[in-house]
Amino acid sequence: MNSMKMLLWLSVVMALAGCGESSVMYYRLQSRPLAQPASAPLCGSVRIKPFTIASAYETEYILTTDSTNAINTHYYDRWIQEPHELVTDFFIDNFQTRRLFCEITDQTSSALQADYALEGRVLDMLGSDNGNIQFRLALSLTTNALIADEPKVLLHKVYSASAPRWTNENFASLASAMEQAVAAIADSVAVDIRRTCNNETLVRRTSCEGCMNAAQDASERPIR
Repeated sequence: MNSMKMLLWLSVVMALAGCGESSVMYYRLQSRPLAQPASAPLCGSVRIKPFTIASAYETEYILTTDSTNAINTHYYDRWIQEPHELVTDFFIDNFQTRRLFCEITDQTSSALQADYALEGRVLDMLGSDNGNIQFRLALSLTTNALIADEPKVLLHKVYSASAPRWTNENFASLASAMEQAVAAIADSVAVDIRRTCNNETLVRRTSCEGCMNAAQDASERPIR
């Protein structure tokens, strides 16, 4: 009987302990469809290298700040990947959707020696407990050393964006606001890259004739 009572008591304690646990929620950044049709791609290829991140934000836990400027770590609310990995994947998907170049690859997807390399570093990726989120990203675009006479930095710039949360009651609003901020920066980066690369003469390893013809055919099709 004593053994049975002990087992019953342990079962009750474990059940009560389980009732007090909170479930972990995971959030992602998702590149949305473009508001306007994609423009003709730039001739050439770009390799988007894995972005890095400032050490203060190198965690899957969502970080927020409050009115005292304290940093709060939220154990039960996390990004589904490391934040800089999410941002890297966001840019790859966004650039492919907008057809920014004839070919867009990541570090491992192709043996292609790309014409350009895009590198980024997340400087700030911080939510707010009662206001806007903040996102800052340093980006550089360089030519390939094996193609040009020497590597050349075409673009080096720090981008900043903020977006409001629709509510402070849940972290889905924070993830949505962060998504808006990253998308706004991706739009600005695309504009700058187009302006920069249109003025750049490069002997490219990528054949652009096929993708440029496909883009032209697509643009000439009637919109239904």
